[in-house]
Amino acid sequence: MDLTGKLLVAQPTNRDKDQEGSVLFVYEQTKNFASAICVNKETDRTIAELAAYEGYEYSGSEVLYYGGPSNPTALVMLHTPDWECDNTYQITDDICISSDPTMLYRICDGDTPTKWKLFMGMFTWKKGELSEDLKTPSWIYGDTTPIIVFSEDEAKQYNWAIKSCSRFMVDQYFKIRQKGGYALFVWVVFL
Repeated sequence: MDLTGKLLVAQPTNRDKDQEGSVLFVYEQTKNFASAICVNKETDRTIAELAAYEGYEYSGSEVLYYGGPSNPTALVMLHTPDWECDNTYQITDDICISSDPTMLYRICDGDTPTKWKLFMGMFTWKKGELSEDLKTPSWIYGDTTPIIVFSEDEAKQYNWAIKSCSRFMVDQYFKIRQKGGYALFVWVVFL
């Protein structure tokens, strides 16, 4: 199953330090790997601090987000489709991802999309690893919305994502049932 453009949400019972309470946006999945960005974990750094480190000035107060444990120095931006650079890919109708050396400079110059977040790092899985993770009770998956991805309230993001994934799984169950198949979905949702 291709989860590109979907959410992965850590079950409340998931106690892995990198995964606990995480809402991930899957931005790429092939037969050999998958990649996602954690959209609800702020770092203790601001974009202004990152800009100063790179020799730029930025007057905004936005925080830098923790995208995941893989490639921790990679800077990526999730944003609305009203902005692009040389390395922009549209993932859903409402969400794009960009990673470009000029991105931070353009942000500092006031050239920003309507909605956006900057992330350091990402989650990655090698061939078969994501499928194996989904067989455990660690994650649930489902539909995403820009409201979930671009929200700045971590607790609301997590609750909205759990509800979205639960609704998605119930919808999938009834689609299978209507086709004459049988499926059993077991998950625990604590709200």
